[in-house]
Amino acid sequence: MALAKIAKGPKADTIVWGSNDIYTEGVIVDSGDESALVIEERIEDNDGFTAVLILLDDGNEVKVTFVFETDQTPPAIGDDVELFGVEDYVVTGVSKAAKRKSAMMMTITAKRYNGLAEETSPGS
Repeated sequence: MALAKIAKGPKADTIVWGSNDIYTEGVIVDSGDESALVIEERIEDNDGFTAVLILLDDGNEVKVTFVFETDQTPPAIGDDVELFGVEDYVVTGVSKAAKRKSAMMMTITAKRYNGLAEETSPGS
């Protein structure tokens, strides 16, 4: 998997991906939809009816459209990306839209799972 790094602050509308200290940056033009990934676990009583409902907040999913230079390799399914200054998103869907002379626009779907998020130590 490729690991992304992104600049903080005014560049929070960018997406960056890559690996081995070689990173590509794109500019997000549409943040699309963002939704929570919620898992429902039901515990039934002896009659088969739901007696307890457990909701697990497993993370979130976001769909973004961005542009980048055509001579760069686009992110692929399984790549890690950082969106809006938030790490640990995994690309789960890719849709190429339009290609112009020097820029390409594409849309990706990325998910961030709470259990897979990297922990950071204080001061990092």
